[in-house]
Amino acid sequence: DQEFKVTLKQKEVTVTPDQPKTPGTPVDPNNPDGPKYPAGLEEKDLNKTVTRTITYVYEDGTPVLNEDGTPKTVTQEAKFTREAKVNLVTGEVTYGDWTPAQDLAEVKSPVVKGYLADKASVPVVTVTGDSKDTTEVVTYKPIGSWIPNIPGQPTNPIKYPNNPDDPTKPGKPTETLPYVEGFTPKDKDGNPLKPVDPTDPTKGYVVPDLPTDPSQDTPINYVKDTQKAKTTFVDEKGNPIPGVDAITEEGDSDTPLTKEAEVKAKIKELENKGYELVSNTYPEGGKFDKDKDTDQEFKVTLKAKEVTVTPDQPKTPGTPVDPNNPDGPKYPAGLEEKDLNKTVTRTITYVYEDGTPVLNEDGTPKTVTQEAKFTREAKVNLVTGEVTYGDWTPAQDLAEVKSPVVKGYLADKASVPTTKVTADSKDATEVVTYKPIGSWIPNIPGQPTTPIKYPNDPADPTKPGQPTEVLPYVPGFTPEDKD
Repeated sequence: DQEFKVTLKQKEVTVTPDQPKTPGTPVDPNNPDGPKYPAGLEEKDLNKTVTRTITYVYEDGTPVLNEDGTPKTVTQEAKFTREAKVNLVTGEVTYGDWTPAQDLAEVKSPVVKGYLADKASVPVVTVTGDSKDTTEVVTYKPIGSWIPNIPGQPTNPIKYPNNPDDPTKPGKPTETLPYVEGFTPKDKDGNPLKPVDPTDPTKGYVVPDLPTDPSQDTPINYVKDTQKAKTTFVDEKGNPIPGVDAITEEGDSDTPLTKEAEVKAKIKELENKGYELVSNTYPEGGKFDKDKDTDQEFKVTLKAKEVTVTPDQPKTPGTPVDPNNPDGPKYPAGLEEKDLNKTVTRTITYVYEDGTPVLNEDGTPKTVTQEAKFTREAKVNLVTGEVTYGDWTPAQDLAEVKSPVVKGYLADKASVPTTKVTADSKDATEVVTYKPIGSWIPNIPGQPTTPIKYPNDPADPTKPGQPTEVLPYVPGFTPEDKD
């Protein structure tokens, strides 16, 4: 018998990723009744994209936003392809290898102002067609702040700077802490911060080093500066009052001064020693200033008090100058009646040659007393007790005193003349002496002698007057004079 052979093989068709096939479509479009493509040859079977999505969020899960307000994300893709062979008899699909592995590049985390990232970057990763899609999350937590604690002012934190090259670390500080008059900022250990410009602290202070954990805040406590004040007690020339020490005090800036009572007590003490207050710059209810580099200085200026004592109000030594302040200064000696008032006296006495006083009609000795009264003021330095006297009142005249006529006697002077006296003059005594005036002696033989006194001159006690007497007639006798 004739024998014929028909030899066949199962046909295989290669499907490339750029021409994937839909299941059930004819392999030969011209033979719709021929073999059909099985499942497993579609786009998704021969092409694959492996994706890594990087998201950026804050600790609470809130997304970090772009400038346009959309969440900040980075999407990386690696595309893989493969061919497939199809057995058109059995419908078996055999896949080729995926194209080679690829690297998804490192993605540096962006710097977000005021926050620190938990990773500087998402590293390079190698993916294959068998890799799964992945998601990476970069989380940002707030960066810490310097917290200036300034009494009486709101707290304004100053954020640590970001490092432009590493979002996980803070940068090099360029910030400065503010200058606050009367306060010094100190670090956590109580050390004063350094001024940016040592010659001008108003330019601010250098911030302290950042903590090991830069998410932690650094408190900066502004501490009131310790201020010093000194009160000196001086005279009007600016010289210190002897034996009086300055009063010093310390306190915090802008707090009340502490020695006001002591200053007042010292002023009172000095007033009790004879000083009087000229000026006092110590402010009542005052405060320490805010300049720690310059001590405050106050001056109490006093002068030795001088009191004028008038002659009509002399003073007893040891009596208080102010009767209402028995502890105050006392008057020294030298201010009594006898020190401020003086009487210069001239006494004129009238006597006979034997010293017997000439008598008045009432039997008392005839005298004339003249007085000149002088006064002066005195100034007292109540500190030293020194008394300075003013001039006595001007010189005065003690008037001329005419000597009286004493019948039967002649005075040795017609008057005691006018004399000028001052307070420095001594008391004086003038004596007017009277000697008997002569007589006419009628010597009549056989008769007793009866003298006839010369007459007194009523206008001049030193001379006899014009005679008016008559000698008696005696019969048989003629009176003759001495010649």
